[in-house]
Amino acid sequence: MGEFRRHSPQCENAGQLTCKCSNCGGSMHGLSGHLAMTRGPQEARDQLREKLVRNLVKVPRGLVLKETQANRGTMVRICAVELADGIAAGQDSDHGKHDVRLENPGVSGPDADQIEAVASLITRNLWPELRGAIDETSAESGIQPAAVRRELASHAWCDLIVGIIKLLEETNGLLGDIEKIGRDRIVHAMTDSSMQETRTQVNEKVIELMAGRVWSALFTAVKQAMPPLNVLDNDALLRTLRILAVFICPAPQKHKEVHIHALRPLGEDVRGYLTEQTKEHLKEAFADWGTWSTPSTVPGNGTG
Repeated sequence: MGEFRRHSPQCENAGQLTCKCSNCGGSMHGLSGHLAMTRGPQEARDQLREKLVRNLVKVPRGLVLKETQANRGTMVRICAVELADGIAAGQDSDHGKHDVRLENPGVSGPDADQIEAVASLITRNLWPELRGAIDETSAESGIQPAAVRRELASHAWCDLIVGIIKLLEETNGLLGDIEKIGRDRIVHAMTDSSMQETRTQVNEKVIELMAGRVWSALFTAVKQAMPPLNVLDNDALLRTLRILAVFICPAPQKHKEVHIHALRPLGEDVRGYLTEQTKEHLKEAFADWGTWSTPSTVPGNGTG
């Protein structure tokens, strides 16, 4: 995906469960590492998953997982591995290889290249110019720009992507009907997020700036049928954005909105990204897993 100058490998590869990268503002947290894993050999993903499963802790003399923060973090990492595995398997299926991983490989993608292209469209390609505008807006408000960028790394980008996902869920993918209100809906999703309290230096002007630039870029790409959006149908675009939200989020186990609008729908997706064992373990590790309401639009399940 190219690299930011002086960008931290820890951020690129999601080396920690927090992100304080003022260089990218969290816009590229974990994406390079997750995409490299997706494009890597199956054996490497299998070995990583087996290692993570061995780290899960069960209740004494029991068969279910303890409800601990460590288990929740490990389960989220297992989900990321299985998402990468499913993306790779679907791409192999598209190329005529035998697919034993996905339940419904014939259901539309996305593949790793399409995920990377959408990520570049709404994050990497926008960030250099957006960073300058954010710095200027922050300085005008009397706030240190570097402090704002560090706080943006606290889940602002996954919140923004979730805002777009919610738009697609609510409009069944008909983005043309919400051109004028799209930005405001994304702003509301970000300011109303459970993570907004961690971003005390990120004022509404900065959020409006981010949401406006990203929404404009995505809407223009959809309207002009620019690659890869010319080959991604509504369901595949939803899958792409949900995968991006999980991949880019510093700690999905702590981010309620990513759970509701990204991780859980991917677990329920007809494409079968997560194994049955993983879905059962998620219910054990997260006591409130079944209590949060889920979106009505889950691609491929007859509701989208």
